[in-house]
Amino acid sequence: MLEALGVSRTRTTTVWTNGPQDFEGVSLKALLERVGAFGDRIDAVALNYYKVEIPVSDFARWPVILAWRQNGQLMRVRDKGPLWIVYPQDDFPALNNKEAQGKWTWQLKEIRVK
Repeated sequence: MLEALGVSRTRTTTVWTNGPQDFEGVSLKALLERVGAFGDRIDAVALNYYKVEIPVSDFARWPVILAWRQNGQLMRVRDKGPLWIVYPQDDFPALNNKEAQGKWTWQLKEIRVK
């Protein structure tokens, strides 16, 4: 169902992997628009209950994706999957900092729009 919304791609480095990685997923902006979600922020919640608040404005400002593939492979739970919120930090230097990196939520299990 997510793939039907259109596949977005980004190539970027991360602090958790070696070298640039290719990610495929859906634009978070497109996903929220498609489901008719309205709010100022989301809570992204991981399988281990890590939770981070992300302003919805991030998704209009940058092409943030909800990735399900990394380097052409579906992501498994042991590989930070099945879903990972990915910011294109190599394309936007303002995203290459600890605050932005804290928003990268892997093993995503739920998004709460507030």
